[in-house]
Amino acid sequence: DLCGWWDLDGVPVKYVPYRILPPWGLHGWLYTRAMMRGIDELFRQFPFDLIHAHTAYLDGSAGRAIAKKFNRPMIITEHTGPFSILMNNRLVRQCTLRSLGKSRRVIAVSSAQRNAMRCHWDNGVNDRLIVVPNMVDTDLFHPSRQWKPDQAAPRILFVGYFVPIKGLPILLEAFKLLRQELPAATLTLVGGGENAAQEDELNRDLQRSGLDRHVRVLSHQPRTEIARLMREECDMLVLSSHSETFGCVVIEALASGKPVVSTKCGGPEDVLSDKWLGRLCEPGRADALAEAMLDVARRIWEFDPAHPPEAAETRFGHRSVATRIRDVYQSVLQ
Repeated sequence: DLCGWWDLDGVPVKYVPYRILPPWGLHGWLYTRAMMRGIDELFRQFPFDLIHAHTAYLDGSAGRAIAKKFNRPMIITEHTGPFSILMNNRLVRQCTLRSLGKSRRVIAVSSAQRNAMRCHWDNGVNDRLIVVPNMVDTDLFHPSRQWKPDQAAPRILFVGYFVPIKGLPILLEAFKLLRQELPAATLTLVGGGENAAQEDELNRDLQRSGLDRHVRVLSHQPRTEIARLMREECDMLVLSSHSETFGCVVIEALASGKPVVSTKCGGPEDVLSDKWLGRLCEPGRADALAEAMLDVARRIWEFDPAHPPEAAETRFGHRSVATRIRDVYQSVLQ
């Protein structure tokens, strides 16, 4: 049976458990089976007019079956990154492309994500592919009333999983270079690994580099604590990733009034379009990342703490993004 209904900030939510078995190529089928077992009862309780699936493979597979059963239109928001990982498995690729083909609109969360999808999706249907960014909660992420950064001792924050794609070895090397110019700089890493081995490797890297006394490592933190850290214990956010479909932490930092240094890894290029929001640099290069952090630190007093939040609210606030998604819904239903 389906799990009962939950209330999530006033929105009714029903979680559907499904059995996970290897290989990954079966997950779409297993999830679809679980959804279809209770979909008649769900439709009786909530006779939906449109299906919005998030990710084309897993949710899109189930959404495609539901759309066919009830003759309802489907749209997809694709978050998976890098998108190419969906194309490396023949069965997953087939399911993903079938879901995209049956969708009335496909939302990519960044221009980079849209371009990556275009490499694999038939150009004849790319008029359905649009960009709508992720949103930021500006009630939770907001500036501090008293931000007094020290150019000589910038507090640098990283938020994300401690996984290879985030480029943490490059960040640590860059931070070591930065400390040659700004020895009082500090770095806080917030996140955690997918497994204990990744966290152990990070701690070994810190000890080998001699940075363990200057880098604070925190495990997974609730969003309220991340918002507090951005607001009260951070002068700039740094993102050292090799690839990002969007990079929600970027807009969360901007909403908190802080500049961002990021590699050119995909999504952040859409966000950091103004030099007064931070700096972009080449990925995979510690020297480039260190130079960008040093530049922002030296210009830290030039950053107007009202400018990043204003940009975040205008482009990525709830009202802005929700209006764009509503317009997509209306265009499909009409």
